[in-house]
Amino acid sequence: MLRVMARKAHGFTIVELLIVIIVIAILATISIVAYNGIQNSAAETALKSDLRNAATQLGLAYANDGVYPGLAATLSKSAGTTFEYDSDGTGYCLSATSNRPGVGDWHISNTLGLTEGVCDGHTAGLGSPEGSTFLTTGGFTDITHSYGTGDTMRANIASVPTGAWMVVVLSYWPTENATAPAGWTTLVARKTTNTMRTSIFAKIKQSGDADNQDFQAAGTNGINNTNGAFLWGRNGAAVSSWTLGEFGDRANNATPTTALTPTLTTTAANSLVLSIATERTNADEANYVSLTGATPWAWVPQPTGVLAKNQTITVGYNEQAAVGQSQAMTVTYPNSMNTNATAVQIAIPPAN
Repeated sequence: MLRVMARKAHGFTIVELLIVIIVIAILATISIVAYNGIQNSAAETALKSDLRNAATQLGLAYANDGVYPGLAATLSKSAGTTFEYDSDGTGYCLSATSNRPGVGDWHISNTLGLTEGVCDGHTAGLGSPEGSTFLTTGGFTDITHSYGTGDTMRANIASVPTGAWMVVVLSYWPTENATAPAGWTTLVARKTTNTMRTSIFAKIKQSGDADNQDFQAAGTNGINNTNGAFLWGRNGAAVSSWTLGEFGDRANNATPTTALTPTLTTTAANSLVLSIATERTNADEANYVSLTGATPWAWVPQPTGVLAKNQTITVGYNEQAAVGQSQAMTVTYPNSMNTNATAVQIAIPPAN
């Protein structure tokens, strides 16, 4: 009799399964790394292409007009590219960054071809999470010296990136309320400190905003004086999330030091805290002597020769990593003829 032997069936061992899983994981990792590398390479190629195309546009503008444009608002670029541009008419420098992490920054100018990194004075990582984790300062423009009845203060926002936060500070003497263009949020409607008034307006830059934004603080009752500062930075959050502190006043006295800026409590990590001080003085001042408790950013001197109607604006900032109480700012001015001053802090949280 023939005896048929039954063959015993068996599956994979645990060791064999683990080996298969490890091999699959390694292959998946290699694929992801390769894919990210391809994507980053494509994004960097797009940056370089955007810069070359922009340089061609700028060269044509110079050939037609004899000067380079003052603003880069009309330069075409890819959706993931952010430009930062400076020009004095005779030359320019244009930086480009990607919103994709891991992509390097590049720049181009009228004298240099494509160069890795950003132009001097520009901020690296404008669109990349690998840049600063803080909500950063960006630019400052002195929109100052409105003397006559009905004069306006003009802030040109054409070169400000869409989504950036914008703040305008006005320090003035007239009794009428300052007014802002449509779409601006009034953070401080009118702060009266003896004979000085302070107004602060804020906005997130929108793609359809007009290049020129006109503010009114000159009043209608004769020759008056207004100073203004336009500040902006990147990664702006919603206007409603901005936090305004309490004002700290310094009454008329003979000391050149302001009262301490009252602190505020930030509610989000990596917030930017602006410390803003305004002053009215009978003396001409070219600059403050010192600013403590904040990184100096902007000084707007009062126009000279307008006795008892002179306003100064001082701005400092802190990039505060943790939630909690902010630092206080103290401004020391160069003389002891100050009349009155006030100061306030504004906290701007990151967009995400």
